Amino acid sequence: EKSTGSLHAHWDFPNKTHDDKNDKRPEDWVDAKRIEDPAKTKPSGWADEQRIRDPTAERPSEWDEDEDGTWEAPMIDNPKYKGAWVPETIDNPDYKGEWRPKQLENPEYVEEVYPYDDIGGVGFELWTVNKGSIFDNILVCDSWEHAKSVGEGVMKILSKEKGAKKAWEKATGKDKDKGIDGEGGEEDDDDEEPGLLGFWGGVFWLAMITLFISTLSDMIVDTIEGAAANMGTPLLFLSGILVPIVGNAAEHAAAVIFAWKNKMEICLGSAVGSAVQISLLVIPLCVMVGWAVDQPM
Repeated sequence: EKSTGSLHAHWDFPNKTHDDKNDKRPEDWVDAKRIEDPAKTKPSGWADEQRIRDPTAERPSEWDEDEDGTWEAPMIDNPKYKGAWVPETIDNPDYKGEWRPKQLENPEYVEEVYPYDDIGGVGFELWTVNKGSIFDNILVCDSWEHAKSVGEGVMKILSKEKGAKKAWEKATGKDKDKGIDGEGGEEDDDDEEPGLLGFWGGVFWLAMITLFISTLSDMIVDTIEGAAANMGTPLLFLSGILVPIVGNAAEHAAAVIFAWKNKMEICLGSAVGSAVQISLLVIPLCVMVGWAVDQPM
């Protein structure tokens, strides 16, 4: 979008001079640049009335002025109408120009030590740290070489920072996360570096995680069996119906929360992933209804 204007209109610097409040305009001062030509007068036969009474109209014979009032002829367009007469104007021989009060030195005026006599260019640098925040650097100078050198220096610093950031992301594995989420914005064409864990390290941690998950699974199974015994509820009903329903409810609640936060990719993934489970909700629901009404399925 292109716009025009002047920066001077937004400056509030005091002027070098100001009007003398005691200086008054002379009474005989003539500031009318043009006047009507006194030699030009309106012609005697000029018709400037657009509407006139119809001269050919006659009062009806049955017209009674006592009852109907004074009779007047109807209005018609004036056939001799020439338009409004406008007198011609000429330059005023007594014109002295636009009057302005006397100018006095402004005591509040401050001399500009480094004025910009010729601005060669204005440079804008816009950058952001976090989403939604924008910072700017503005360079005003009269030398294209100086502006170019400043720009190149800034780009060198940014390139170094970008290279250091990429190296850190590669070392910590953040570059792979960005590639999955689509937030990196750039593809790294460099060769992939070896992972932090070797082959045997990966095997070791895989075995440890498997053992940990197996232990947690045994604890969950023991908990469900104890809960079924204490509640007097069949183990199959508790583990096959109630637990999946509660798990699905938490999953659907998370999908609603992500949709509220406008994270539609996660929301749609959760919805598609649980579509099969939702389609099988009818059978557990029928089992619960049969149990509530004491009707075996």
